[in-house]
Amino acid sequence: MIRSCIEVIIRHMIPGPHDTDFGLFSAASTDADFGAYRYYLEDELRTSYDYFKPYFHEAIFLHDRYKLRAYAVNTAISNHRSDYYYLEFGVWLGRSINQAAEILRTLEDGTRIYGFDSFEGLREDWKGHLAPRGSFSLDKKVPPLSDNCVPVVGWIEDTLPQFISERKDLEINFVHIDTDTYLSAKTILRCVKPHLVNNAVILFDELYNFSGWSTGEFKALTEEFREEEFKFLAFARKGRQVVIQYKKI
Repeated sequence: MIRSCIEVIIRHMIPGPHDTDFGLFSAASTDADFGAYRYYLEDELRTSYDYFKPYFHEAIFLHDRYKLRAYAVNTAISNHRSDYYYLEFGVWLGRSINQAAEILRTLEDGTRIYGFDSFEGLREDWKGHLAPRGSFSLDKKVPPLSDNCVPVVGWIEDTLPQFISERKDLEINFVHIDTDTYLSAKTILRCVKPHLVNNAVILFDELYNFSGWSTGEFKALTEEFREEEFKFLAFARKGRQVVIQYKKI
């Protein structure tokens, strides 16, 4: 019975040929067996479920990444001040930052969201998952962005420390991490943590419910934050996204 349920989950987790967000991986979905990866994925989904299950009763599930993004930004807005900063890491095609920008526009106070990306793809292999270094590259081309989006172009490890050093009394209310891999996520969390306001919202785009979940953004989170410093607010029902809220201690 358990294996049957996991197989149903797998059919939803493996991207199909028409999934434009993950078209890079679509070839895998044509293999009826998946070999070793199939069983690896089963194990990964189970260990992810076992880890996060204790937190499910205190959080909510939202249908997909789009609803979860809206929830995250709106939750941050409830804690808003006009001098607070909103940051996204991993802009890629601009879908999520543009969605956030439209919500922030309702504040009518000129709040902007800063988007950090090299637009050269992943800087390292996505270990435990399906994307090698260089995946998602746009050849340094910035996608169309809303006028209240400010791109910060370059490798995050270089641009973020400089961004912070140039802003005295920086206070951050919202962070979206969509960098996929461990090193970038760890750099982000280490750099932004001292500047997070109480009840700041952090949205992770790949935290649970996929192969390699424990080696990327999740690993960075657990290394940089103690368990008592945040709580889980929401999980994507169909996806990998998770929203947490920071608790300043």
